[in-house]
Amino acid sequence: AQHRALRKRAGRTFSIFPGAKRAQRNKQNAIAWRSSKFSLVRGFTVPITYMNGRKVPMPVVRLRAEATGQEFYVITVHNAPGRFPAAARHRAAALRQEVALTKRLLKHDVPVFLTGDMNDREAFFCPYTRQVRMHAAAGGTNRGACKPPPGRIARVDWIFGSRDVTFGKYRFIKNNLVRRTTDHPLVVAQATWRN
Repeated sequence: AQHRALRKRAGRTFSIFPGAKRAQRNKQNAIAWRSSKFSLVRGFTVPITYMNGRKVPMPVVRLRAEATGQEFYVITVHNAPGRFPAAARHRAAALRQEVALTKRLLKHDVPVFLTGDMNDREAFFCPYTRQVRMHAAAGGTNRGACKPPPGRIARVDWIFGSRDVTFGKYRFIKNNLVRRTTDHPLVVAQATWRN
């Protein structure tokens, strides 16, 4: 229902991957971009461990900025919710898969972004930023000791970018439209990258 509503409201202004015609059980995980600003170079899904250990396809796109020709990857994921030990094991498995995917994409020498609901704070931030050259839009560091950003700034929803990305204007939005759509804040950041 959300995918159909988004498609209806976005019209031709936004493109969405995976599109409505692509067979995918997991339509709640999608990447949207402004069609006039970016074009799709390549889109694919990667099976990531989710609830009950089931693998769910998570989308990855390589986009090209129309103004500059710069290309970049965007990955979006949703890791298993819950406080039970099994849920933590499924999130740990997903983390390993997301680290491997990020490392693979970083070899293409273009900026990489990972976004999503990781359903973890320190348990995701620390091992992820230790294993791959990525940093969070919300801040934090993993030089020496791991220090994630404060919980009031970053909870379980994350935006990460590769080292060639600089973030600014990080914030979350909790207006009425967001509250009617989701139980999470909308996390927003401005990203620039060095050519």
